[in-house]
Amino acid sequence: EALKMHKQALRIARRVHGNRSKAVAIALNGVGGCMFEQGLNERAMEKYEESYELYRALFGMDHEVVAGVLGDMANVQDAQGKAAEALVLREKALGIKRRTVGDDHEDVAISLLNL
Repeated sequence: EALKMHKQALRIARRVHGNRSKAVAIALNGVGGCMFEQGLNERAMEKYEESYELYRALFGMDHEVVAGVLGDMANVQDAQGKAAEALVLREKALGIKRRTVGDDHEDVAISLLNL
């Protein structure tokens, strides 16, 4: 049911805002999250990657939402037994957080714990 609602939200966001908007990126990430929770890891990764590319196009590489999607992608990699790939994504997210909020921020501490 949740996945159905997130897909509907994505369709609406695309219709209302076009394919290249923050609303679509948010909806893509929501669909990916639902798919991940249902164990649909490959499909979740596709949505996360689409969201990641859209966020990068909208905000640039050094933005906290980009770091967040990288963390989501790392979770999928972990679930697929790809710890090395997940670590690379988490380190990339950590670098973004350090550049955007500084080393003494709670988000950086959480990212360090997730490594």
